[in-house]
Amino acid sequence: MELYRAAERVCLSLKPGGIEKRYQAKSINFVSGKETFCSVHIRQGGLRIWLKLKYGRLENPPSFARDVSSIGHWGSGDLELVVSNLSQLEEAALLIRKSFESQ
Repeated sequence: MELYRAAERVCLSLKPGGIEKRYQAKSINFVSGKETFCSVHIRQGGLRIWLKLKYGRLENPPSFARDVSSIGHWGSGDLELVVSNLSQLEEAALLIRKSFESQ
């Protein structure tokens, strides 16, 4: 749960007071305006995060990222991050910001 709270802080800090959380059956979506920029699924071993970024356009994707554009997944976006510790979340925060800014 600590990992989720840290991810939540990252998302909400991008536009204080301007980010809405929407609870779905399998994920929590972070929305700015009408666009979801980050979806988070809480797992026993960590988080699964989906972002509206294209995997192929990332210069140096982290080892915990994968392209899910051609397979079914729960969140919004084509990039999936499997985050299991705070160190990975720090790296993921840069991609979360990039997804937010690309709207």
